[in-house]
Amino acid sequence: MTDDAVVARERRRRAFELLRAALDVELASRQAWIAQQAGDDRDLAEAVNALLDATGADVLDQGAAEIAARLVGDDAVDDMPEGSRIGAWTIVGAIGSGGMGTVYRARRDGDGYVQVGALKRIKRGMDSDAMLARFRRERQILSRLAHPAIARLLDGGVAEDGRPYLVMEYIEGESLSTWSTRGDRDLDARIDLVLALCAAVAHAHHQLVVHRDIKPANVVVTADGTPRLLDFGIARVLESDTDADATATAARFVSRAYAAPEQLQGLAVTTATDIFQLGALLHELLTGLRLASGDATTRPSQRLAAARERAGALGPATIFAKTLAGDAGIVVARATDADPARRYATVEAFADDLRRWRDGRPILARPDSTGYRLRRFVGRHRWFVGFAACAIVAVLAGGGVALWQARVAASQERVALERAATAERVKGFMIGLFQAPDPARARGAMPRADELLDRGAAQIAHGLAGEPRVQAELYETMALSYMGLGRFDKGAELLERASAMVGDAGDPALAARVETRLGSAHAELGHYEQALAALDRATRQRERSPTPEPADEARIEAVRGWVLRDLGRYAESETALRRSLERARAAPGEMNPAALRALNNLAYTLQLAGRKQESIAAYERLVDWFAAHEPADSQPRLWAEYTFAKSLRDLGEPARARDILQRIRPAVLRVVGESHADLAGLDIALAQSLMDLGDVAAPARVVDAVARSHAAVPQENMLWANAEFALAEAEQRAGNTDAATTNYEAARAAYVALAGEAHPAVHECTRRLTQLAQSREAVD
Repeated sequence: MTDDAVVARERRRRAFELLRAALDVELASRQAWIAQQAGDDRDLAEAVNALLDATGADVLDQGAAEIAARLVGDDAVDDMPEGSRIGAWTIVGAIGSGGMGTVYRARRDGDGYVQVGALKRIKRGMDSDAMLARFRRERQILSRLAHPAIARLLDGGVAEDGRPYLVMEYIEGESLSTWSTRGDRDLDARIDLVLALCAAVAHAHHQLVVHRDIKPANVVVTADGTPRLLDFGIARVLESDTDADATATAARFVSRAYAAPEQLQGLAVTTATDIFQLGALLHELLTGLRLASGDATTRPSQRLAAARERAGALGPATIFAKTLAGDAGIVVARATDADPARRYATVEAFADDLRRWRDGRPILARPDSTGYRLRRFVGRHRWFVGFAACAIVAVLAGGGVALWQARVAASQERVALERAATAERVKGFMIGLFQAPDPARARGAMPRADELLDRGAAQIAHGLAGEPRVQAELYETMALSYMGLGRFDKGAELLERASAMVGDAGDPALAARVETRLGSAHAELGHYEQALAALDRATRQRERSPTPEPADEARIEAVRGWVLRDLGRYAESETALRRSLERARAAPGEMNPAALRALNNLAYTLQLAGRKQESIAAYERLVDWFAAHEPADSQPRLWAEYTFAKSLRDLGEPARARDILQRIRPAVLRVVGESHADLAGLDIALAQSLMDLGDVAAPARVVDAVARSHAAVPQENMLWANAEFALAEAEQRAGNTDAATTNYEAARAAYVALAGEAHPAVHECTRRLTQLAQSREAVD
């Protein structure tokens, strides 16, 4: 590059910095300020003023890349051809050009895996100290955010030319603008998407990070309808801000169409700014129009309906104006109030009111009153209220209906009294378990949990005779307690008793739940045919229910997918688990326990089917969700991390597995105790990972952990067979060929008895036994 070109580039960079700083200065004094900053360089001042005059007040509506291109010039184009290398990444192709740099699709090849990411680095001519500092801050901010709806940071560093780069998760999907124009995106789908974004933004706020630029272009929607929020590059870390930074327009080029009033006025940016932008996004998704700054409609309750009518055929085809008249407009108006202090205090409060409106419950953004609550009640229960009104008219019209109503009321009262009496019976029964333990056996000590369960199970049959529903529910509860202690055989026995009684209880929902639990107990014991039969009964009972719940079907299909996986029928297992995940999402909650269980089981099925990358992606999604919503020592989160780590070892990443298992072991020990099967299983996986990494003491650790696992779960189920296989592998690594042969044979026999000759684990045992036999022949 010639000296003149270097000078020109530096001049353009100086102009760019001066333009950005000028945006913070009041319009009346801006020209004088520019002249002062430019000093004797009148050409520079004139160039910046000319640009400001040409763009006018709408300068922020232009993309930063467009402004920069006019200032920086063609020599600033950052072209990295396909095949170029930067760090560990190989450029595949350009995705697009952002305000601060070009974004490329890049690939990183590892040991047996290929990872795809979106690589971003600053354009030449814009790599001033301030811009480099901002780019580094983007990397720091992103490293703090871990949420399923936020694009993850994969890598970052400094290239050979001194410019920093970072690599984000590459999201396959379509922009929110494209997604929202499809006619099949109904009201629930749009609200669910906004609620998912609210959860992501709330996570960022808890990390003291404000996005500042939430708009359709920064949201990608994947094929399954999950949104991902992009570009925290202009975010601000609250804990490190100075007063100057808090009001600096120079640090950002935001889209004017979605900017909050305080951003346009150069005032402090807070979490309320993100709430405004989420409200603007909700307005557009519901009406098909951008939020107007000067809406002539005075009543907030009518604004959305009026906007939807103005949108006409351009708006969402599945949403009608009358649907949006009322509380929906108030929710949007509260979120997008010009005064940040009058907006929702938190993103969670905004999301809560949005759910309330969708569910027909009173929102918190409007004054409460008896009349308002009554209207909301009528809105939620139209059929019930209509029926009640007709009943009242009928009562007034004739005494016959009045007598019928009286009998109904008496029947309801009788049911309520019977339930109250039942509750008292159950209460008395449970209290009796803790009273008067056998002095000869207790010797002054409190009875153990298993002793209480044994005593209670023996008393249910005669203590609650004639009450099949109560007996069934207590048998179910005690069965779950037994299974929690690892006594699956006892749990299955009690659930069989409950199954025999639920038919007489006249409650299909209860019957479906009991049969599902029974299927799970049989699966734990390896009784797969009995498990599938119980699940078929659960499905039939659920279909008999007058109001079948999606969550009930989700639980049934989750267990069915687990059983089919253990039988080696991976395609059928995946179908059942995806159905479970779909039904679980139909139940209330963004990701409820049923959905999380289904996702965990699906990840394991994909692993066993040999689909490594899909499996890891599913596990990472699960672990990320728990990391964002559960404390570090919660049992569900620990279980998710344990299963992920165990799978990582099986998928050939023992170091990563070891790190996770070592980190969570103290918490697992505190939660389940030293003798629990879950801790033994964790120790088996940890020892196997260490064994893969060359730890000579690891085989002995496997032997010890397997012994504890067998002691905790003596039944020859799939867990027992897997532990025996691990023991055989450890003996083989230690050079104990005879012991390894014995254990592989035991594991193979268990797999055959549990799942049949065709199970993949049977074939693997046979393969290893053949290898051992050949090794012995070679030695002989």
